[in-house]
Amino acid sequence: TGTQENIDKLTKAVGFAYQKAGADFTHPGGLILLSPERKIVRYLYGIEFLPFEFKMGIMEATQGKVSPTSAKLLRYCFSYDPIGRTYVFNIARVVASVMILSVLFFIIFLVFVTRRKIGNK
Repeated sequence: TGTQENIDKLTKAVGFAYQKAGADFTHPGGLILLSPERKIVRYLYGIEFLPFEFKMGIMEATQGKVSPTSAKLLRYCFSYDPIGRTYVFNIARVVASVMILSVLFFIIFLVFVTRRKIGNK
């Protein structure tokens, strides 16, 4: 427990979100593992953790290693559903990302083709 100001600072600093729901609060369960330098090393979501994942998270935290990019990608593709208390595939986020990347690659392709045609003249 602490003051609301300190709670807000801490939750914002570690990226932890919660919402007031009547007299209670709705939030995902999990652990946020920090290195001795106070750097976030890994998020473990849920209320049950695989022993291996927990042990690796503690080892990485003591060594100051940040979780791999693949774990960050998985967190991006899945969203926590507080009502169902589980993670669900966020198809809207994934489709939007694929569309944006496709448009960017198409623009880059057009720029290179246009430059090549101008260079051949």
